[in-house]
This record gives sequence, C-alpha cells and structure tokens, in this order.
Amino acid sequence: KVAYEKIRGTRSAVLVDGNFDVIKKISSREVTRNIMSSRKQIFAVVIDGAAVSPTIRACDERGVQYVAASTFGVADNPRVKMVSL
Repeated sequence: KVAYEKIRGTRSAVLVDGNFDVIKKISSREVTRNIMSSRKQIFAVVIDGAAVSPTIRACDERGVQYVAASTFGVADNPRVKMVSL
C-alpha cells in the first residue's frame, strides 16, 4: 500500500524486491518489458492502472510473487497472487 500511495494518480508502476525496496519506477506501459529484462529478482509489481494479460504472464515466467493493480486482464491459472487496489 505504501508503494501504491507514492504512485497513485501517476499511471506509473514500481518493481519491488523481497525487502520491499523499490527496484525501479516506470511508466505503466513499460511494465511487461521491464519485468522480463530485470536482472534483479522482483518480489512484487505495483501498478497504478491495469495489469494486462501479458504482464501477468511475465510475472509468472519470472517468479514474481504479487501483482497489485486497480484492474486485471484475463489470465489462465496464474501463479502470481493478484491484489486489487
């Protein structure tokens, strides 16, 4: 929630590590690409906007534990835990 409060209304997203430190703050349109290209292990993704299907799939592929967003795209049996903001 703290990470979300910092980006609320900005249409941004943050990638967070296991210590809840922000790895990177990015535009919500660049989330999928940044998840796939990150060299650090991402624990959670917080998006001010929608988590679209490709983003959810990328989170699954990269072992992200949580994705938090206002709305979610359709995903078949996602392993990532989705948190509604």
